Amino acid sequence: MRYSLLFSLLLSISLSSFAQDRIPMNGAELMNLYRSTQGRVVIENKILGDHVDTFFEEIDTLRKFTAFINCQINQLSIDSIRTVDSLLFVGCEIGYLDTRGSYFGGYLEITNNILDHINLFDSEFNTSVHINNRELNMARFDGNTFRNIPTQVVLNSEKNNDLFKKPTPFRNQLFLGSSTPIGEVMLSNNTFESEDFFQTVQVSAEIGRLVIRGNSFQSTLDLDQTTISNQFMLFGNSINRISFGYMTFSETYNLIEWDDLQSFRILQTTRRDLDLFTLKDEDQSLLKAQLNYLDPRAFYEAQSKTELDYQPLYDDLIRNYYALYLSSKQFGNIRYANGINYEMKEIEGRWLRNQYLNNRTFSNYFKWKLNRLMGFYTAHGTDPAKSVMISLLIILVFGVFYFFFPSDWDKESKATMILRFKELIAQDGVYVKPFFVLFWAILLSLVNGLTLSLNSFITLGFGQIPTHGLAKYACIVEGFLGWFLLTLFTVTLINQIQF
Repeated sequence: MRYSLLFSLLLSISLSSFAQDRIPMNGAELMNLYRSTQGRVVIENKILGDHVDTFFEEIDTLRKFTAFINCQINQLSIDSIRTVDSLLFVGCEIGYLDTRGSYFGGYLEITNNILDHINLFDSEFNTSVHINNRELNMARFDGNTFRNIPTQVVLNSEKNNDLFKKPTPFRNQLFLGSSTPIGEVMLSNNTFESEDFFQTVQVSAEIGRLVIRGNSFQSTLDLDQTTISNQFMLFGNSINRISFGYMTFSETYNLIEWDDLQSFRILQTTRRDLDLFTLKDEDQSLLKAQLNYLDPRAFYEAQSKTELDYQPLYDDLIRNYYALYLSSKQFGNIRYANGINYEMKEIEGRWLRNQYLNNRTFSNYFKWKLNRLMGFYTAHGTDPAKSVMISLLIILVFGVFYFFFPSDWDKESKATMILRFKELIAQDGVYVKPFFVLFWAILLSLVNGLTLSLNSFITLGFGQIPTHGLAKYACIVEGFLGWFLLTLFTVTLINQIQF
């Protein structure tokens, strides 16, 4: 539900106006109506043809609230529109709407129309753009700048406050929807400025081909309820936060550049009831007057304890990650799929830790620590090479440890080596030959220690353990550790080979 002055205006217009016959209006009549009207200008039930183009060309700056209601417009193809107040096209039949190099100081609403395409290029928008039509074949937005939309209303929740980083009403910089499927939507090279995450760029429609590339999103990109029937491409963007919500990905082709999304930029949004908030009377008035107001929402990122205790939103967030994972895997992008899986498992690790803190059982503790081990040893089943390097390091550490203990594989003990070294020095009076003899003996002993460590780690078996003292028990521990870690390595390797 959106509260706005525009909504009140539309309610004041007779609902029967959309069924009334349209009558022609020429350019002079349109200009006279605009100039003679004090306050809001409403043009309804008119056949305007190409006169709207002429109207905007003659007016240097649109300084009044202007609404075209249930009009027939052949086309609107002009450059350098300048508006100070709001501009609306509602319930019209428009061939197409093209504009370039324009400045919109007020609200721009294009809703409930039938039109072929919309092109907004190289323009600046100081407040919201709302596009939601009965029929729309194509929409393209290129090289535009959407300015930060400040709000004077800050909501302080008395319930579930931890779900909010900075509780405030959402403001839509751009909303794109349609009652019927849109053939193609392209957002490219746009800049969406924002001082907080609660400003959104929202696309919510059934779309054949959706391309989002080369944009800078300082606000939140919200694709909730979007359905892609043909192609979805998301690449080359700078994205602060993104919510997929209940988006349906294409079964034909998805190109989603994980580099745009990694580092936990994916979140889940949920609407909040106004009853959860305490508002002063003046804040309530400000809230209803804000043209781009949407229901308050919470950002869910599975960070705080309150968030992690809220199971439904956690499940939704994981479902989004899993949908991205399946999409990348389906189209053979192993690097992106591995990155998505790793981040999803890291979020699962937070949740498992919270489960253990809520219920301190051995089962919960083991699940949490197994998740952490998988992350450390195999990068959650995505990096077999990391497993090999850690395994080699473990073998090396144990091998050096075994070197300092007696071994049945050594021809002589360490004490005997040193004694023979001293005897050779006393006999020959030189240090070179005794040094190499000692070095060779120590090297063989170290190789024996490393061999013992390797044998223990890969659990080949050697009958009686060929060492003594504490090292014998260390062999048993290393054998168990090796068996467990090699099992994880095998699973990781198979997981990658299956791609």
